[in-house]
Amino acid sequence: METEYHKLVQQLKRTKYDFNIDINAENNSHAMILRMVGKNKKVLELGCATGYMTNILTNLLGCEVSCVEYDAVAAEKARRYSNNVIVGDLNNFDFSQHFQKGEFDVIIFADVLEHLYDPLDVLKRVKPYLSANGEILVSIPNIAHCSVIAELLQGRFPYKELGLLDNTHIRFFTRSGVIKLFQDAGLTIKEMNRTVCPPEQTEFRTNLNVFPQQVADYLRSLPHADTYQFIVRAGLVN
Repeated sequence: METEYHKLVQQLKRTKYDFNIDINAENNSHAMILRMVGKNKKVLELGCATGYMTNILTNLLGCEVSCVEYDAVAAEKARRYSNNVIVGDLNNFDFSQHFQKGEFDVIIFADVLEHLYDPLDVLKRVKPYLSANGEILVSIPNIAHCSVIAELLQGRFPYKELGLLDNTHIRFFTRSGVIKLFQDAGLTIKEMNRTVCPPEQTEFRTNLNVFPQQVADYLRSLPHADTYQFIVRAGLVN
């Protein structure tokens, strides 16, 4: 079984976050978000990187896409797919200088919130730019994956180039933490999905058999022990 993480690593190109996406992939968070977006929407993509999702949004789904990207080099590449790519830091970005309130059908945070100092603040600040029936789509890694817990039990917290412990992650979330984040932002979660990855196929290549059987069985039985990422569809509270 080839996991989502291994596919992403194999697809790594010129920059850290530059991937190819099969929109029909079942266990891929980006593909799941793209299918949620649908066709002909007005989209705000936050953290577009080199535009690997922007490309599909515009050229396959027929969406009108605006983007905000921190890295100027990546943003320049994303301009191949959108005429409105703004270089900016979401931690202090002034949305009012660039967008109209209620402007967007969809706002996307694909693997972005965990990179922000205060993701709750950013969600609150971007919320007014969502249309009345619009949706915020988010993918976010699960820090409670049993492979991370197994590493902690062995005294390790090994940052990696990509994955659950990406070395640019600032914030970490469990399922309950994700739910609380959206509740505190005044957003209603309409749907919550996940991608899965067995511990031995994560970037840590976790072998639970190094633990006593009871411990290994307990780790496997934990809620969302194999959940790699949560994918959230949320809207405004009515």
